Amino acid sequence: MPFLPRSSRTLVRMLAVAAIAAGGGLAAHAQNAAPFQISPSEAPGAMRQQGPGTSGSNTGGSGQSSGAQFSSPSAGSGSRGGTGASGGQGQPAFGSSVSQTADQFFGAGPQSSQTASPQSIDQPQPDASQASQPFSMGGASGQSQPSGTVQPFAGSQPLPSAGGQTRNPTLPSIDTLLDPQNAQPWLPQNQQGGQQQQQQPVQIETGDELNALNRFFEDNTGRRTMHVSLNALQGELPAVDRPIVPYPQLRLEGEDDFQSWTIYLSAAQAARRSTLSIAFTNSVLVLPEASELRVFLNTQEILTTTIDSPDDTKVVAVPLEPDMVRPGANAIRIEVDQRHRIDCSIGATYELWTRIEPRLTGLSFSGGDVPLQSLAELPAVGVDTTGATRIRVLQGPSMSVQSQDLIIRAVQTMAVRGRFEHPLVEILTPGMPAPPQPGVVNLVIGTYDEIGNLVRGVPSDARSTSVVTLQDRPDIGPTVFVTAPDTRGLDVSLKRLGAEIDPISRISPIAATPPWNAPGAIEIDGAQRVTLREAGVFTEEFSGRRFQTHFQIKLPPDFFAAAYGQATIELDAAYTPAVLPGSRLNVYVNDVLATALSFTAADGRVFTKFPVRILLKNFRPGVNDIRIQVNLRTESDELCLPGGTVSTEQRFVLFNTTEFVFPAFARIGRVPDLASFSADGFPYSIDDRPVAVRVSGDSRDTLGATATLLARLATARGSSFNTVAVDSVANLVGRPAIVVGSFGEVPPLVLQRTRVDRSIPGSWLSPRATASRGEPQGLSQYDQVLQRLRAQTRQRDALRNRNVDVEEFSDTGDLATDERIQTRDLYERWRGEVDEGISLSSLIEDFQSWFHRQFDVSFGFLTARETDDGSNVISDQATLVVAQATAPQSEDQAWTLVTAPNPALLSAGMAALSAERQWNRLGGRLTAFELDDDSVDTFPAESPVFIVTQPLSFENMRLIAANWFSLNNGIYAIVLIAAAVALGFATHSVIRPMGRKP
Repeated sequence: MPFLPRSSRTLVRMLAVAAIAAGGGLAAHAQNAAPFQISPSEAPGAMRQQGPGTSGSNTGGSGQSSGAQFSSPSAGSGSRGGTGASGGQGQPAFGSSVSQTADQFFGAGPQSSQTASPQSIDQPQPDASQASQPFSMGGASGQSQPSGTVQPFAGSQPLPSAGGQTRNPTLPSIDTLLDPQNAQPWLPQNQQGGQQQQQQPVQIETGDELNALNRFFEDNTGRRTMHVSLNALQGELPAVDRPIVPYPQLRLEGEDDFQSWTIYLSAAQAARRSTLSIAFTNSVLVLPEASELRVFLNTQEILTTTIDSPDDTKVVAVPLEPDMVRPGANAIRIEVDQRHRIDCSIGATYELWTRIEPRLTGLSFSGGDVPLQSLAELPAVGVDTTGATRIRVLQGPSMSVQSQDLIIRAVQTMAVRGRFEHPLVEILTPGMPAPPQPGVVNLVIGTYDEIGNLVRGVPSDARSTSVVTLQDRPDIGPTVFVTAPDTRGLDVSLKRLGAEIDPISRISPIAATPPWNAPGAIEIDGAQRVTLREAGVFTEEFSGRRFQTHFQIKLPPDFFAAAYGQATIELDAAYTPAVLPGSRLNVYVNDVLATALSFTAADGRVFTKFPVRILLKNFRPGVNDIRIQVNLRTESDELCLPGGTVSTEQRFVLFNTTEFVFPAFARIGRVPDLASFSADGFPYSIDDRPVAVRVSGDSRDTLGATATLLARLATARGSSFNTVAVDSVANLVGRPAIVVGSFGEVPPLVLQRTRVDRSIPGSWLSPRATASRGEPQGLSQYDQVLQRLRAQTRQRDALRNRNVDVEEFSDTGDLATDERIQTRDLYERWRGEVDEGISLSSLIEDFQSWFHRQFDVSFGFLTARETDDGSNVISDQATLVVAQATAPQSEDQAWTLVTAPNPALLSAGMAALSAERQWNRLGGRLTAFELDDDSVDTFPAESPVFIVTQPLSFENMRLIAANWFSLNNGIYAIVLIAAAVALGFATHSVIRPMGRKP
């Protein structure tokens, strides 16, 4: 089947569906109730309620729609493991290039061959009609329907499509395709010559069809495949019970790529039968006959499917038995093996990509989502469809400094205890909706009298003692109560919240430390050797053109080796004689090319501990991503004969005995340095001294952004900070402090100390900087920006696919053009054409530039001034600024400021910046972030203050001096010349009296 042409495979699939569905019929939906309205009586079995304004998949009544196409198991998908009626294990796919990846860590597991059938899922829904108490949507929990029945979604009136037209009557209902026993093959009306045209995705436009989509994910009787159109969809699909992708977007690129992480399950979740769904879209240039996507769960391969969905989103659902998962951490790995359709060049490999759709990728449990039972199961909250875990703080209308202090301390502890890699904090006040949603946990904190009238179900024991408990409520979801009879008892409750009673973390040490990938980043504190096997990279054979693999290391916040020393990769690898000289091995550190070498032998070579050196200046404190890439040139690829894009012979192998050798490095902290700040909150993490936190302004978005920042720092550190909320600027002087607020509400002393007042763009001072009343606020604005970026990505990919004519396409260079290179070339041309005039200063500048190029010696210290910032160093499009400076009257302490034009942008920008990819790009004394395009600009510190963090031994002092002189090599050159002159004079004065006199 994988070797058949695409048209033939489509014909076979449709004939198979026709044979299965011979006695079926199409089901019509003609109910006329209002769409997307959940009434209390229809809550059981209905679609899971979404957040405000989403209403299922109809976002704010915009009328945009999606479509779906279902393939039964018997139709086949071209995957390596067959899922047809025979259930036999298939042969490896043609052109598989990572045949050794799973030998030692991931073993192939059996695949189910059962037939799919819809299954009832009865889930309690909140009663929207009762709202007598804030944050309590009534006590209705819903009753289960009999097995095999589903309460219809309220309203089956066809929804308008994206273009304002009603549903196409020729498209069948999706639930007729979900049950192979009742399905009929659908043929378009425009058939030519009796030939069947390829099926189009079935549009999901009614409430019944959305319920059927839910049943598709909740059914765990066998493997199913569905194709869904998401191009016009702006809202969130109410599909999986538990999203699992911990990133806002996940894209696997090149001929082979992978991503791995951990998901946490409670004991009840692990014991429940479930379905895992993986949804993806790929480039049109991916050759489906030779391209596969594989999924591994806890060392077992559970899914292999063909990458063949360039026009829509392919969703593959596989059942999971309880013995396939475990309570606590479960390792999941998604990898792709892709080949180009018609181009054999190395440049063409950059056009291969597969994008995972987070909204449709996750777990659905038999019988509905499983409630959490205790605080020990807090990590099982998981993530939402944006890859973050949201902590909703249910707070009263008044927010005093004392309540701010309690919230900031509590969210830190929850983020660390729950292992929330990307925590987002949202403050809700009475009257705001708080529906249960995946990846969301509520926090209610205060005395019993304060919260007794705020939320129902407060533990009655809090009248007399300190209480910390988790309740999974059907109306608002999992909720952590931190309460006591008085304010003194709240401190005891907070200590109990942070107590070490987490059995989940002791079951599996896979994700013991941040960032909790699988395996996690290797922590390096000094000279150390690490094999690729220990870093999670395995021996891999490769038959393509561009091999790549990656791993992560984590360096301490006082890492000081920006211009001294080098790390080494002792390479154990080999390539065949088919590889031509000039092939290259590149090593990237944090997406920047760090080193490169060329293969010179024409008859192949086996490398044994071959040194590949990487300068330490490429590394930074915190998490560093290291990617090894090998570009292989062969004669057959240059000829690129028909069928030449798929090679059957292995060309390269990387052995997991390859070692990464990191040398000893200097250990001393610097302030300001936002890279160290992002690593673990340095310098606030040096000791347990109190950190003053100033929330500038009374907006709930400002408090949410402050809590998000501290929670993110706590997860990076692995423990919470000793924070104290203050309301006066006088309480900041002489002590470490963190200030968060909109620009107009930040105290002038903080702006002047961090020099932000001389760096902000003029647009921040305009009236437009204030958020309008109709503008979405806080995390709602972040969600809309993320949805817009996703939609733009899908539109660009779809446009690119349509513009590529696979039959006539011969040159792929235009698709690989980097706009940044064009911009840089244009800038250099204009700079060369514009006559700046000749002056003494320009001559000195040219001489310094020439001297630096020739001898790598810089005299920038002669002209650097700490106050010479200019007024336009930050882009006008910047929406968030993080700046750091030494504290006044105490230069061994730091002040850190986070500000934005208004509270809404502050909350949204902090949510985006705290994601892993952007968070690890913080650096220098100031970082500017643009929300719309996720760009980060950093500005280095001119004269940092050094803070001793390690004993000043001779070895450490030597390394510190070597790195400092390397950074200031102009001073080193002057000192060296002065020492030589002094030595000459001393030698002359000593030798002269010893000479002969006439």
